Amino acid sequence: MVFLSIPMNFMENSKIMKILLTLTAIFSIITLNYAQVTDGIIIEEATETGLKVESAGMYGIDVQGSSAAGVFRGRVGVGTDAPQTNMHSHQGTSTSNYLKITNASTGSNLSDGLNLGISSTGNAFIMQKENLRLQFGTNDNERMTISGQGLVGIGTASPGEKLHLHSSGSNQSFYKATNGNTTQGIEMGIEDNGDALIMHRDKNNLKFGANNTIGMTLDEAGDLGIGIDDPDARLHIQDASLTKFHMSVTDAVQGDRDWGIETSSQSLQIKDLSQPFSSQSKISINAQSGDVGIGDPTPDADFDVTRNSTYSHLNAGDATFTVSSSRSLKENIQRVRVDNILEKMANVQVQNYDWRPEVFSGEEDDRTNKIGLIAEDFHTILGRGSDREINTNEVIMVLWMAVQELRQELKNIRSREN
Repeated sequence: MVFLSIPMNFMENSKIMKILLTLTAIFSIITLNYAQVTDGIIIEEATETGLKVESAGMYGIDVQGSSAAGVFRGRVGVGTDAPQTNMHSHQGTSTSNYLKITNASTGSNLSDGLNLGISSTGNAFIMQKENLRLQFGTNDNERMTISGQGLVGIGTASPGEKLHLHSSGSNQSFYKATNGNTTQGIEMGIEDNGDALIMHRDKNNLKFGANNTIGMTLDEAGDLGIGIDDPDARLHIQDASLTKFHMSVTDAVQGDRDWGIETSSQSLQIKDLSQPFSSQSKISINAQSGDVGIGDPTPDADFDVTRNSTYSHLNAGDATFTVSSSRSLKENIQRVRVDNILEKMANVQVQNYDWRPEVFSGEEDDRTNKIGLIAEDFHTILGRGSDREINTNEVIMVLWMAVQELRQELKNIRSREN
């Protein structure tokens, strides 16, 4: 213990006396060689507290050993004489209160270093004042980074987006979300092979929406619903109005092409929306009759093919198409003449044949034992068309001309007899 001798002539000066008493009190809490202080110390000027060390029996400022630093024992209050924790900093007014940490690299000005504390409204903050990273870690490893540009990286020190998850090596990297009604929740990220994945791990639906409206649902069975929450097919589209499904393609020849599949209570239509409205419909199925139209939005036969004003249609039980053939639809009309057509027809034999397996995609029973003409042979009659295919209408016309030639031969025979 250190004792001070105070001359009597100083007793009359209260300020000097107070300083001396304070110094005496400070010396009374310093211990050497592990001597314990039983009382703390309060240094006051007017109503402000300078240093307050509370809790009797605890060390105030403890210096142990010749090279030891000072140690505060007990609660330390900065701006408060009633600290609630080991270190308690308090601001007596509604202004920000924070701890600032700087070093030689940051500088020591107000705009330097790291601030930890609360704002004037009480919001807590950790603020990196430098244009550098803010790092967070566990187990002596950096786990999360906020870059100087505000990008958050988890598993990476150099994030490239607002939120960047990274897994080193060839490991999967996922964002997971769960709640009280899930066990595994939803995961979004990349698998170990690099494939992107959005997966609901529980037996629940996966929904997609925009403008606060659910637009598409993938249910637990894998059925996809558009406009419906409980699809009962692999693709189920439902709309109270006309349902439309559009596809756009582009190529160097046709340019932009917009195709649409549209359904209503009357029909289902496949349209080329790049065309004028009157010629948009390419395939149509009448919902009531089941009639199918190609180029005709309102077919009136089982199968109706229409282009401009010409048409062909076929009904169940018909052997051939009924076709449009009005003179009003044709021009450059000329009679076809083929000399000796009967003789030419005699050289075209009806053949029995099998389709080659590599060019036939139907049932095996339909591939073999066929009867018909060979295109190369038939091509010699008219010398037109193709040697790769036969036009059924031309076969009919050849037969028609053969009948005409037979009639003429019959007339010639009768003329000779007479």
